[in-house]
Amino acid sequence: MKLPIITEETIKEHLKEVEDAKKSKTFKSKSDEIFKEILEENPVLTEIVIPTLESKKPEEYKKGYLAGITTIYDILKRQSNKSKIK
Repeated sequence: MKLPIITEETIKEHLKEVEDAKKSKTFKSKSDEIFKEILEENPVLTEIVIPTLESKKPEEYKKGYLAGITTIYDILKRQSNKSKIK
């Protein structure tokens, strides 16, 4: 499977949604929702994610790790959905 090229439009849409979620104070719940979706759609990822979250790494590291995973997932999913439409 070939990953779609991520467009500037998709990045802007993602960033706008993040800003809107921060303003409306729903950022944490939105992030949790995306993470739940990731694990439901890709349960094998728990073998990678859970050990990191249960590790002795600092909490800030774990927060950044989750933010990175959810960001990449959200952007790739958005772009993939756009690529299917065209």
